[in-house]
Amino acid sequence: MGHSMGGFGTWWLGQKYADTWAAIAPMSGVLPDVDYQLPRLTNVPVQISIGGAETPAWVDASRALAETMKAKGMTVAYVEPAGATHGGMIEPTTPQALEFFATHVRGARRK
Repeated sequence: MGHSMGGFGTWWLGQKYADTWAAIAPMSGVLPDVDYQLPRLTNVPVQISIGGAETPAWVDASRALAETMKAKGMTVAYVEPAGATHGGMIEPTTPQALEFFATHVRGARRK
């Protein structure tokens, strides 16, 4: 999970080490015209979240990416708190991300 630039890092680490993660949750980390390496994330559940009052192009890109992932049969949740700003979306979406993680747990961890 990460916010803003941390959201981009979540996408990058998520796809690079896809076999490591039970799920990822990028927050405010979607921009238009970016390749998020979706084929590498086929088996990784993703929660995308963005504040409804953020830059409209970013909100539109987040919505579109979530719809693309759903169309590909991927496990994706989309959270967009109405009126939430870039920083203001963190508080309402963090508990949802933690709940998302709690429902997507891998088997026993390797030692």
